[in-house]
Amino acid sequence: MSRLARIVRWLVNLLVVLFIGTIFVLAGFRIAAARREVLSRSEAAPSTGQFIHAADVQMFVQEDGPSDGPPVVLIHGTGAWSEIWRGTMHALAGAGYRAIALDMPPFGFSTRPTSADYSDSAQARRILVTLDSLGCLCSTMFRVSPNHLLWVLDGLIDGEVHNHIVVPEPTKTWAKVALDRMLTLT
Repeated sequence: MSRLARIVRWLVNLLVVLFIGTIFVLAGFRIAAARREVLSRSEAAPSTGQFIHAADVQMFVQEDGPSDGPPVVLIHGTGAWSEIWRGTMHALAGAGYRAIALDMPPFGFSTRPTSADYSDSAQARRILVTLDSLGCLCSTMFRVSPNHLLWVLDGLIDGEVHNHIVVPEPTKTWAKVALDRMLTLT
């Protein structure tokens, strides 16, 4: 048998062994996942979080820090989940902030939308609904368009109130802080 034939035979045997080994490794992972994934979503989720109905999904949210502290919203990237923010959440909570970490669908413990819509606008809608459910004022402060603001200001000049905003008592303090900060920007 020539040297080239021996090398080819050796490479073929190596490829067969690697293929069979890969099959066993993947089967092992699948078996481990099947044993591990017997809990429901709510049973498997960390007890530090909660599920909130957010538009078309159940969004899993973890919070840390005082509920009346200034909110800091933490949103992970692709392939991650809210738990990656655990250290950051503890640090923010220690500094008096209300850290809010979201599991963005389809990752983490949040459910997947039946529409499979993961567009920026769909994800933004889910974030806003979730933050509104948590009573987080930060989600409402950036929704004022310049045209709408001008319409409101023109109305005030003419003595008309187009939008009468009623802020619940517990949130008035932070709403004023947010408004004061916006008005002092140069």
